[in-house]
Amino acid sequence: MIANVKNATTCELSATPAIAGLPISTNCASGAASFPVSLPANGSESPQTYTFTLKVIGAPGATPATATAIATVQGTASGGEAAFTVEKLQRLAESEAGYTTETLTAAIEQTVQTVEYEIVVKNTGLPALTLSNFTDALCDPGTIGGGRGEVPLASGEATTYTCNHILTCPGTYINVATVTGTASGEAPRTLSTNPVVVEVPGEPEPSCPGATRSSLQTFPRGVAEVRTTPRSSRRGAATSGAHLPAFAPNSRWWARGASAMSA
Repeated sequence: MIANVKNATTCELSATPAIAGLPISTNCASGAASFPVSLPANGSESPQTYTFTLKVIGAPGATPATATAIATVQGTASGGEAAFTVEKLQRLAESEAGYTTETLTAAIEQTVQTVEYEIVVKNTGLPALTLSNFTDALCDPGTIGGGRGEVPLASGEATTYTCNHILTCPGTYINVATVTGTASGEAPRTLSTNPVVVEVPGEPEPSCPGATRSSLQTFPRGVAEVRTTPRSSRRGAATSGAHLPAFAPNSRWWARGASAMSA
C-alpha cells in the first residue's frame, strides 16, 4: 500500500482483522510511505473484508491524522483451490534406519526380508479433501492401514497410509502408489507418488518367473516358492518341497533353491 502525506514524520499502518506483519510504522517525512501487505488466502465460501487504518504523525503536539482503506478477498463456491501432494517412503523391517526415498538393498539368502512402505498425503490447498481409491501394486493383502477413511483432510493436514511387502525373489522391486483427492464441488483428482526401489541381489530362478533385475515384482503374500527336491522331515519321513506348508506372514518358514528349512 502507498500513501501520500504532508507535514508528516511517521506513518503507521494497522489492519482489522489482524494480518501478519501489521501494525508497522515507517518514516514518511519525504511525503510518501510504502507498506508491503500480503493478504491471506480465503479458504471460506464468503468474502473476507479487511479495514486498513493509516495513522499520520506530524510535528510534536499536533493531532495525528487518520485515513482508512478497505480490501476484500473473495471466497469461492468450493472454498478455494484444491491441491495435495503424495510422497512414498520405505524401509526394511527391523532396520534401525528411518523411512527414506532412497534405493535400498535387501539380502534374502538366509532369512525373509520385508519392506515397509509409508505413503504421506498432505492437503496443500484450501478446501478439505476426501481421499479415496488408494492403490499400491506391492502392498501385500491385509497389510494396508492408515488414511482418513471418510473423514475429510483439512487444509494443511496430512495423513499416512502404510503397508508391507515380502521380498521373495532376486530382482528390482519398483513401487508407485496412487490416491484420489476430491474437494466439494470439484472433479476428483488422482496423483501418483514418487517411485521407490529395492534391489535384491542374485540371479533370477525358475521358481521366480519374471523376477529380473528390472521387473516389477507382484508376488502374492503368503506364497512360498520351492522346488520338489526331497528332504527329510524332523520326524525322519521323506517329504517334497512341493508339499511344504505355504509361507505365512511373520512365520519363519522360508524356501529357496533346492532346499527348505525351518528356523
